[in-house]
Amino acid sequence: MRQAIMKSCNGNVSHWPDYVPLAFWSEQISIQHSTGYSAYYMVHGTHPTLPMDLEQVTFLVPPPDLPMSDSEMLTYRIRQLQRRPEDLDRVAQAVLDARRYNSKRFLRDNVAIISTLRHEPGTLVLLRNTRIKKELNWKAKPCYLGPLIVVHHNSGGSYMLADLNGAILKARVAQFRVIPYY
Repeated sequence: MRQAIMKSCNGNVSHWPDYVPLAFWSEQISIQHSTGYSAYYMVHGTHPTLPMDLEQVTFLVPPPDLPMSDSEMLTYRIRQLQRRPEDLDRVAQAVLDARRYNSKRFLRDNVAIISTLRHEPGTLVLLRNTRIKKELNWKAKPCYLGPLIVVHHNSGGSYMLADLNGAILKARVAQFRVIPYY
């Protein structure tokens, strides 16, 4: 335990009182070699949850180098409980980089599916009939309604459509339901 506390202090021994509660807590939640259970599990009957960002489901420390000695494991758990700002910044940057990478990969993999076609006001379009998909005999029903006229393209991506006689549809229509009429 002493070695774990000293490793956590990073050479600044005067800060050891800050790490003692974390060291005791990390020892209580560590699995004991003799029983195969942690003291926390034996008392409460459930495994402890270590600090993590529940919104992003990522642990707040770098992955460990395995295998670890007992003092290294205690040091690692102490660091998990500390929530160091540099660890939080590093993990946040890694999550942001992963999101950007996955976003670019999604766009690249689905380039044929994603429609960026914008219909200008006055153009003729067809409206996909999504209501029929819930019915049993949907194959016999028309897949598209129209032709309709685009009245306005809203900033959120939806369209305001009108019938050929100029009667405007009350409901706005999502962009994925509108295809060009040729």
